[in-house]
Amino acid sequence: MRNLLQVFAMAIGLIAAPFVFLFHFLFDRNGLRRIIDISQKDWLSDKRHIHRIQFEVTETTPMVTARQDVCLVVHTFVAEQNYLGLADYLAKLDQDRVKCPGNKSLSIEALQHFADLAHIEGNVGVETEDGLPARLTALSSKHPEKYALAAMAAALRLREAWAARGDGYANSVSKRSWDIAENRAGHADSLLSKSDPAELNSPLLAYSRYQLLPFVHDARDRYLPYYQVWTNLDPICQRPHEEVGFKLLPRWFGDLDSLEEMARHAAAQTQDPVGLAAYYKMFSCAIGCDPIHLVIDVDMFVTGARDLMALRRYDPAAVTQIYHEVDMLASWDVPQQANPEQAKKWADTNNQLRFLLDEILADHITQVFRPGWDGGVVEALNRITDRFRAEMDAGCHFEMGDNGITVLPPEPEPALA
Repeated sequence: MRNLLQVFAMAIGLIAAPFVFLFHFLFDRNGLRRIIDISQKDWLSDKRHIHRIQFEVTETTPMVTARQDVCLVVHTFVAEQNYLGLADYLAKLDQDRVKCPGNKSLSIEALQHFADLAHIEGNVGVETEDGLPARLTALSSKHPEKYALAAMAAALRLREAWAARGDGYANSVSKRSWDIAENRAGHADSLLSKSDPAELNSPLLAYSRYQLLPFVHDARDRYLPYYQVWTNLDPICQRPHEEVGFKLLPRWFGDLDSLEEMARHAAAQTQDPVGLAAYYKMFSCAIGCDPIHLVIDVDMFVTGARDLMALRRYDPAAVTQIYHEVDMLASWDVPQQANPEQAKKWADTNNQLRFLLDEILADHITQVFRPGWDGGVVEALNRITDRFRAEMDAGCHFEMGDNGITVLPPEPEPALA
């Protein structure tokens, strides 16, 4: 009898297997895309239709290349262990406000790359008296005039602090780990407290000082004054707005209403050089983790995104990043507990965000920056197909260029012989 039941169960399993497979095929998290693929068979990524779009694929962009060039210089200094020379190089980038073509601060990029190299090569993490952080701290004491050297030593001390703390939420860190992390960060605080960013005209020091905040007890008193000094020193740089926006999230020192108020203030302060880019940038840190639909002024947010693309000189890497950020925000569904007024505002916001997504794809994607798309060229072409579905179904052709995507009329059918 038992054998008979086993045979019966196996038979049922064999019969059900195809239906289980079909269910997963249609209704797993990628099911909607598959259903669309089945019902709309013409896709620019398909080898039958890819000839209908002229486009260029790139692995890099002017903004990315500029950063890579600076990182190569940093790598050379580190390979030669010429830390004094590297400090002079960082100070030169800092004082001249050298930016990449997308207006990102290259002194900050260079300092971050230096800390990354030290971390990769095992020079930070376990605190030792003869380790690189300790040696740079001693070297900084001998050369107090080289403020960038203090920033380098502080960056490594903070990497040591993060190694002790770990990447989890603050309430998951043990008291012993916190004590070790705060002690290591204290070395960085001591290094940076010897110089005033405003007096030295140094956005790099202002940035470095801001990185102390996760480890100091009076961070709530420091974060706004630190931010103000930083943005005053470099009004074009968007990094301060991103940093303070993160600190104004509910998990830190603020709430979403305070974040919106500060975003308006930042946009007003920097409107002359960069439009409303600061409004967008201040919210960018919240896009993936907090529902901001009910607090943002969507008109300012959309204008800020456009101004940020212009500030980044429509660099394909930057435009692609902004597209994904807006797409992520537009994917938030209306919460079930929303009242009718909130639901309407939420839906109106998403509609304007989707309009912006269509605009970015049509007017600002000038090249396919392949590393910026998780699905590579196929994903980019599928998004473009979605945007131009009506034109695609009508047999149109497309040309990607400096002004975005131009829709061309269908090619005439070949004459019959």
